[in-house]
Order: sequence, then C-alpha cells, then structure tokens
Amino acid sequence: MIIMVKDMKYIKKITKKQILYIMTLLILILIPLTKLLGFYLQKYNVIESYTILNPNYILYLTIPFQVYLYLKDNKVSNTKSHIIDLLIMILILATLTSSITAINKKFAIFGNTFRYEGFFVILGYYLLILNWKKYAEKDDIKKIIKILLIITVFHCIYGLLQEYTKFSFILRYTANNEMISGLAFNPNFFASLLVTSLALTTSIYLTNDKYKKTIIFLTILFTISLINTNTTGPLLTLFIVLFLQLIYLLLLKKFSFKKYIILILTIILTITTTITINSKLFKITTCELCSTYQMIFKEKKEVKEVDDAKPLTEEDLLKKPNPAESEGITNGRLDIWKTSINIFKSYPLTGIGYDNFYLAYHKGKYYKIVFITDKNGNQKAIKRYFHIVDNPHNVYLHVLVSTGILGFIPYMLLLLIASLVCLKYKNIVLTSAFVAYSIQAFANINVIQVVPIYFIIIGLILSQTKELTN
Repeated sequence: MIIMVKDMKYIKKITKKQILYIMTLLILILIPLTKLLGFYLQKYNVIESYTILNPNYILYLTIPFQVYLYLKDNKVSNTKSHIIDLLIMILILATLTSSITAINKKFAIFGNTFRYEGFFVILGYYLLILNWKKYAEKDDIKKIIKILLIITVFHCIYGLLQEYTKFSFILRYTANNEMISGLAFNPNFFASLLVTSLALTTSIYLTNDKYKKTIIFLTILFTISLINTNTTGPLLTLFIVLFLQLIYLLLLKKFSFKKYIILILTIILTITTTITINSKLFKITTCELCSTYQMIFKEKKEVKEVDDAKPLTEEDLLKKPNPAESEGITNGRLDIWKTSINIFKSYPLTGIGYDNFYLAYHKGKYYKIVFITDKNGNQKAIKRYFHIVDNPHNVYLHVLVSTGILGFIPYMLLLLIASLVCLKYKNIVLTSAFVAYSIQAFANINVIQVVPIYFIIIGLILSQTKELTN
C-alpha cells in the first residue's frame, strides 16, 4: 500500500510537468500555424482578413493552466528563487499598471491586431519563466533544447520553399524571393529565431561529442536560412556569439582548437556557397552585408532637398521614399530611437502601455499633404500616408517606453540575474542562446511567434538556482 501511494505521488508530479510541456508545445507550434492558417484563408478568400484568427488566443488558453501549475504546491526552494519570483511579480504588476494608464487601454491590455502584445500576452511570457524555473530539471533542459531545434527545422523547411521553389501555395515576404520569412512571417523575426538556434547548435558542437554530424547539419541548415533572410544584425550577432564562445571556453579551459576551426570554416563556407549559388544559379541577391560596403564606400550619393509644395508628377511621387522612412544601414532606427527617448520623457513613470507606440510616435498624424501634377497637367493635392512605426525596433527601448521606469528596472534586473546565473552554473548552451537573443534584441523586436522561446530559455537558466543541474 505504501509503495502504491508513492507511485501515485510520482504520477501526479509527472502529470503536472506534462501539462507544462503541453502548454509549451501549444504556444510554440500553434501560434505560428494559427497565423499561417489565417494567411491561407485570406489568400483563398475564405475570410476577409487573417486578423480574425488571432494567435494570442492560443497564449490566452494556456494562462489558466500556467497559473494553476505555478500556484500548485508552490514551495520556494531557496532565497534566490524567492527573490526571482518576487521580481517577476513586481514586473507583472508594473506591466498591469502601464496597461491601466495607457494611451489606449484596450490595446495595452488585449493587444492590437498586428503585434498581438498586451498585458495578457506579456503575462503568459512571464508565467513561462516562473513555471520552467520551478519544474525544469537537467533532463528537461535537454528535451526543451531538442524541441526548439526541431521547431526551427520546420521553420527552415518552409523558408527554403519560399526561396527555392515557385509553388503558388507558399506564402512569400517578397515577390523576388530576396528575403525569406519562414513561419515567423518577417525576415527579421525569422532571423532572431535562427540566430538563437544557431547559438544552441554551435555551443552543443563545441562542448559535446555526441551527434556531431546531426549538429553540423543543423548548423548548416540554419546558416543557409539565416543568409536567405537577407538581414544584417542577426548575422553579425552570430559572429559575436562565436567570439564570445571562444572566450568563454578558453576561460573554462575546455577549448578545442580543432572543433572551433571546423565550426568556423563550416559556417564561412556555408555563407559563401549560399551567396554564390543564389547569385549565379538563382539570380537572387542575398546578404545585406555584401552590399553594405559598396553602398557606404563606393557610391557617392548627392543629397537633394525636396520641397513638398513644389508640384510633383505621379511618377516622381512613386520614386520618392515614404515620409518617416530613412535609407541606410540602420533602416531609420536611429531616428526612431531618438523619438522613443522623447516619448519616454513624456511618460517616464508608467510608460505608454504595450501596443501603444504608434499612437505616441505619430500623434494621430498618419499622412501629409503633397501636390502632384497629373497626366493632363492639372495640379492636385493628395494625402501621402506615412509608413506606420509601431515599435522602437529595440526591445529594451520598447520595454522602457511601454512600461516606464516601473517596468524597465525589474525587467533589466531579471536579465541581470539570468546573466549572473549563467556565469555561476557555466551552462554554455543556455548562455549562448540567451546572449544571442539579447544581442539581436538591440535592433529587433519581440514577436509572439518567436519571443516565447526567449522566456523559456530564461526559465531554464533560472531553474539552475535550485542546484539540480550543472
């Protein structure tokens, strides 16, 4: 009888963890598939707009289960865990406060129909941290990493179909196939997933002798996909991570010169081969880095001021860049960051609320009046709509502007604690993934199709404070 009771307790414990796995898989798999389904239904005129199928509903579905898992038998194992839990609770309250005081409270609480951010989505992210911190053990870390890599493979398969096939049912980001988006539906978002997964594969290869061929294959696959996103920041992030891995392993005295050289040569060869094949065989321009040198140093551009009051032909109007869009390697980010700081100064304490950025950025002005001359020579005034900027394109600025000081300070403290845990427990695989996403976040944004992976990784990192893993 005593043995049966012990077995029942064991089964009950496993069942709670299984619930967490199910909730995690629902988030990682169904969120991108829901948006994909919406795109297909709109493409074939089944529904009017893909926004009817909101992926945030999937996350909403998991919240009651995640709350249950966190509150069930919630015994704080040590002082460090207590501090982390308290910090995340403060962060949740700060996000709720910013939502209640937001410019548009509905958007701040439930999210807008494009970014799908909002208090309940952010709550779902933080619950992922709390629950994986609570339940994860050494074997769970390995299982979750495998799941993340498998999911990235499916993203890559769809992305490569976008690049190298002409199937009409494959949705593409650009008509000329120069930027693939995978199941993240945007090249930058897809690249943030890829560089995070590459941090996993490269660190596994450098520290583990098992599955070397599989890991090298995945590294090649992810690198090919990353090049085909045609994004600069994540590619630079990859090389920064590789350099940091070198320093990290040298300090730990676990560095293998042979492995590192093989890895570097594999990545460089993959990059050059992909660019060459795309250029010569498929006539596709890839890798912004390859054109950056020419754009900056070889081309002399004359800056000409354009007077909007001067009559323009319709042809001139089409050639002229949209207002508020800047050219160059930063893609207008510097101007957006400056404006973001000014917005923060106007809402320093609680911020503007999530999914409210475009309201503060544009201040309700989405167009300006320009004058054109039509084909008959008649002058007329038309509305020229701005490119809507709905995010600072910097995760840290986004948190600062959205939640103010009350949310920004606990958020950065959470990342600082995660960094300190990485240094203490020396798990290079989790550390590499955490660092990779954190670096690319300086010029990218959090999206619901990708960012849950980041918070799961943070939860796995913090689970080591229970001293169950090393």
